Amino acid sequence: YEIDSLSSVQFGFDGINTPKNFGQYRVPTQIFNTETNAVESDFLTSNERLVYNNSFNAFAVYDKKWNRHNFTFTQNMSLRHYKENQDVETLLYFKNQFPNRDRFASRSVQDVSLYSAQLDHRYAKDELIIESGLKFSTVKNTNTLGFSEEFMGNLQPAPEKSNGFNYLENIAAAYLSSSYKWEKWEAKAGLRSETTAIRSRSDNPEIRNRTLRTALFPTLYLMYSFNDDQQLGFSYSKRIERPNYSFLNPSKSYYNLYSYFQGDAALKSAIIHNLSLSYTVKNWNVETYATYTKDP
Repeated sequence: YEIDSLSSVQFGFDGINTPKNFGQYRVPTQIFNTETNAVESDFLTSNERLVYNNSFNAFAVYDKKWNRHNFTFTQNMSLRHYKENQDVETLLYFKNQFPNRDRFASRSVQDVSLYSAQLDHRYAKDELIIESGLKFSTVKNTNTLGFSEEFMGNLQPAPEKSNGFNYLENIAAAYLSSSYKWEKWEAKAGLRSETTAIRSRSDNPEIRNRTLRTALFPTLYLMYSFNDDQQLGFSYSKRIERPNYSFLNPSKSYYNLYSYFQGDAALKSAIIHNLSLSYTVKNWNVETYATYTKDP
């Protein structure tokens, strides 16, 4: 919506609702003798899984122009609710043992909420552009896992395998960048500062984690034009890649009797350094680059 010729408002939303995603899985497993290559044991896993997924996203943007300046204020919100129920039965046929049967069930619920607000400023005069901004975001992730095992034909709660996990992350960031063109040169440089505060709590295993860190992320870009069809460019950037929130949950989530997934509450974000040197002539481009990832 255009308020006037110098200011406007944007807003929008989207979402998805999957109330019932049902699957039946049958997974046979054979165990071989490596010397004779004969099957000695096997087991069959049957998994009935029901998944519910709901998400909603919304944003609002206010944009204001004033002389050579442009101000933009942005707000984002994202909500997700996810549930997964599974009933797992395993039929066991092991060598020198009587046939056996095992059954368990689990109920997992995840709620994720994300809110962010940022203010950006852009100044442009001739061949000079200066950009700056501030951003704050907060993420809350809550997981509960209820586990049950079969006892005398009935499913009974198993508290020692159940878990509650809460994760809270706050990020405050600021950036400044500038680009300039002169004669045959074009350059852009920027620096972003980011402070992250993390607090997580797991009930089983009982783990408490608090992290506070500040990091700087520079970028640099240079290009020299020999003529309209021939350029030489160089760039460097430092980036961050955060782990999926489920990778931070230290509780065990079982897929079958012998397989489970377990995260790490102290998992670090990956820091990525990128270097690139490129040469362009007409429609041809040659590039050599190097990438180094710390804590992948």
